[in-house]
Amino acid sequence: MKIHIYILTILLLFFSGRTEAQQADSLNPGVPSSLYLDISTALLMGNASINYEIPLQNNTLLRVGFGPGYIVELFESRGGTSLGLLAMVNFLTSGSAYRFEFGIGGSVNRVEKRTTEWKALPAIVIGYRYQSYSGGFVFRIGLGYTFSFGFPLYVSVGLTL
Repeated sequence: MKIHIYILTILLLFFSGRTEAQQADSLNPGVPSSLYLDISTALLMGNASINYEIPLQNNTLLRVGFGPGYIVELFESRGGTSLGLLAMVNFLTSGSAYRFEFGIGGSVNRVEKRTTEWKALPAIVIGYRYQSYSGGFVFRIGLGYTFSFGFPLYVSVGLTL
């Protein structure tokens, strides 16, 4: 008899916790689509891009972007430029409008230094974002590598659509 009460108590605790999580998800409509400007720089190299994110699931976003990059070579008095396309999947933590994010994907870049070449490069970001569920501004900050010369710090500002 004691075992049955013990098992019943565990089951009730388990299902009551799941009910609270399900209620929290029903109150959380997910992250809306957004359009934002992303700037990534280490002063002598960096990039800027326009990005569009659409939700795939409640805490998963598909990000596509387009933007130029630059690099300054002080000792050779030459630099380089790039133009790239980006595709990533961003994973967000659950919760309020303030969230941590992790993204992984890739970019295709046309890089011009001494010669012109095409490069396929990995893209990875880890950061923090503020994005309201009801619309308004998007603000992101973190570390990452998205395009050919964009590394290591990024800041993004945009609008929720």
